[in-house]
Amino acid sequence: MILADTRHRLTRDDAQLAARLVARESGQDLTTIEGRLSDEGIDAILDDPALPGALLRHPQGAHASFALFAYVMVRHALRQAGESDRGLADYVSAILLHFGLRDRAYFPARGDGGPRANRRRPAREVFPDGDLRQGHRGAKLSGAKSRHSAAAIASADSTLANAPFSAAR
Repeated sequence: MILADTRHRLTRDDAQLAARLVARESGQDLTTIEGRLSDEGIDAILDDPALPGALLRHPQGAHASFALFAYVMVRHALRQAGESDRGLADYVSAILLHFGLRDRAYFPARGDGGPRANRRRPAREVFPDGDLRQGHRGAKLSGAKSRHSAAAIASADSTLANAPFSAAR
């Protein structure tokens, strides 16, 4: 189960880094930003419009945790779209964190063979004839879609086999 707990995963180091980045980006004194942090809480810093740009522009932003980066980017994207619910931002960033780590997007549940089960096998062997089922969660493509999918998989497999980062090697 994925919990909407990204904000709760943020550490004191994350808060201090965010405060430093906001201070640097906005030109305000760090003590002023830290005062906002202690008076209004971490959301005052996380919701600051200067933070996403600061994370991307300043070299210190590279030291942000994945949780901090994901939450800030998701929160600000949702706010720009008119959605101000922090709980939704927390949940969406938790999904991003969960599936963004260690092949979890490909093997989302236990019992799927794990991240190394199909690593060195070509896709055409793993998914013969366009059968994209993995256990009970998938759906078999049929007819013309199956032929097109099988061709797309074979094409992607040959492309990946020639790439220097390929897992097929």
